[in-house]
Amino acid sequence: MINLPFNADLGRLLHEAHAKLLPTVTLCHGPAALLSTQAKGTGTEFAYKGYESMCYTDRTDAINPWVGYLPGNMPWNCQNAIEKEGLTIVNKIETGAVKVHKELIAGDSPTAAHNLGVIAAPILVKHANANKQSNKQRQVVS
Repeated sequence: MINLPFNADLGRLLHEAHAKLLPTVTLCHGPAALLSTQAKGTGTEFAYKGYESMCYTDRTDAINPWVGYLPGNMPWNCQNAIEKEGLTIVNKIETGAVKVHKELIAGDSPTAAHNLGVIAAPILVKHANANKQSNKQRQVVS
């Protein structure tokens, strides 16, 4: 959450995954890493503009230090930063929900971890099997 949005190497990797439509899975504050697709040094724009996702909301972040979930206030607002770039966060609170939009698979909070795994695992397996089949076909042609 704190440093990944500014990591140009991660941004280049996510742009490559995005271009290949590789399933990308995030949980809680994980969508903050998507901001790296426009990090200084990548020379690129935000890759997930127009997408819909889930994330840990700024509203909940604001109360978390009071309940002891976080040791202090977050240095910046994850949800707000993502939405400014054109990714729509569809949840208003955390309920353990998961959203799949194109290749992006996201859970709203740690409570969503199980649901995220149940939904993401078959998608990842299907993608891996499709890649395996594609590689076999390339070998036959070669």
